[in-house]
Amino acid sequence: MRRKEDFVTNSSSSSFIVAWPKKVTKWEQVHEIVIFKEKADIVYDDCLKQKPFLIKETEMCINKIAEEIARGYFYGYASIHDDPDYNRAYHDKVVKIITEDEYRKILDTCFNKLEEENKKRARVIAEKFVKENIGKYCYMFHYGDEDGYLYSQLEHGDTFRGLKHLQISHH
Repeated sequence: MRRKEDFVTNSSSSSFIVAWPKKVTKWEQVHEIVIFKEKADIVYDDCLKQKPFLIKETEMCINKIAEEIARGYFYGYASIHDDPDYNRAYHDKVVKIITEDEYRKILDTCFNKLEEENKKRARVIAEKFVKENIGKYCYMFHYGDEDGYLYSQLEHGDTFRGLKHLQISHH
């Protein structure tokens, strides 16, 4: 579980889990979906660098997708701020009812509970994605705006809008 308690930058990155109708072997297959040539060049090169896997209802396939989803923030992600135990502990720390050490122990318990809940939620999303895309090929990409304008466009520019895909934020 990621816990960021210090300075946070403005940069962002996202992972994409993409269901391609068939293995990508030609640049034109990418360019049909990714119209902007410079973006298509990068996506095509990234396709060739990986070994896609056939999407099928197996534990291996579901687990691989679920693990990638659980590495970031996704639609339906459970937040620590929604946890009543966390909110109570935070209040108690602020009004000095509990010590910093007691607060840290409660916080660790809350984060562990949250991590387990988000793994379950990620698995549900992965199972649905697999059912909807059986027979397609799964590719995974990672793009971030810290690498410049073009990569920012890959992350935020709806790059895979023509394909079934999931976007997982790593902000």
